[in-house]
Parts: sequence; structure tokens; C-alpha cells
Amino acid sequence: YSCCFPSSADAVIELTQPSTNLRPRSKLIDSIFADQMATGMTDYEKEVEKYKSELFQKLFNSLGGENSSGTSVPVIVEVGMGTFPNAKYYAQALSSSTNEVKGLDIVGVDPNSSMSSYAQDNARLYGLSSSLRTVNGVAEDLPFADGSVDAIVTTLTLCSVVDQTKALSEIRRVLKPNG
Repeated sequence: YSCCFPSSADAVIELTQPSTNLRPRSKLIDSIFADQMATGMTDYEKEVEKYKSELFQKLFNSLGGENSSGTSVPVIVEVGMGTFPNAKYYAQALSSSTNEVKGLDIVGVDPNSSMSSYAQDNARLYGLSSSLRTVNGVAEDLPFADGSVDAIVTTLTLCSVVDQTKALSEIRRVLKPNG
């Protein structure tokens, strides 16, 4: 495992250079925060479950057909992935999708490296381990080529980035046309 160029059996997109905009972080604080996010969001997730299920189903129904790599495996980047609480919704939507989606290449971008093990645990729990890669990075400097990503998912993230305008500009930059 490498923080910047992880491998994956289902990898479709190649990552560009890792983010150079990572601010210094406290491993202790990051570890505590990751643990709290993994264990302390149960009530929130229950409250938004129906809404998230509907959103992910709509997202998956909009994906389909071959992408630019010639496969029917969409590339989805989750900005601020955290502990990957959305794994459940990816799995549900993938299993009930009405289109030709054959798998996923999910790349989780998060500046907190302590989130990765929790994200991988959630991916395994929902049968997505071969679909998930994690990379340390920030929303303002995404490690992808222009127009290379089918969809971006971000949950409870934009309120915590340093520069929301730059983050949204980066999201727009990496999304494919009509992404």
C-alpha cells in the first residue's frame, strides 16, 4: 500500500501527481477524529439513509455505457471520503442499477490518512474492497487529469475545506463533460 499510488484490481483511472497542498497534520488528532467519525455518526446516517439511497440510485442510473477507457466501469471520486460511510449506498445502487455498470473504480481523497483503514473496512463490509483506492489529498488539488472522472461525491466536506471556490473549480476540472 502506498499513500499516493495505491493499486486496485478494478483501477480504471490513473492518478496524477499527489497533492502538494497538504498542510501539516497531527497524527494524534487525526486518529481521534477518524475514530469519532467511524463510531459517532450513527444517528446522522440513520437520519439521512433514505435520502442518500435515492441520491445514489439516481447517480448510478445516470452512469452507464462505456467510459473513455473503453470499459463500463465508472470512475467515481469521493472527495473527503472519511471512513467511507457511503459504502452501503454504492453497494445498494450497484446491485439495483438499471444500466450496464459492471463495477466501480472509487477513489477516496482525504487529507487524514487515519481514515483509510476505516474506509477499507467499510469497503470490505459491503463487498467493495477491490473497487476502492484511497489517496491522501485535498479538494483544492485533486490528483486526476482534466475531464477524467465520471462522478464526484462529497458529503459533509465543503464546509471544512480551506478554499471552497478552489475546491469546486478542481471538481469541475476533473469531471468529464456532463459528469
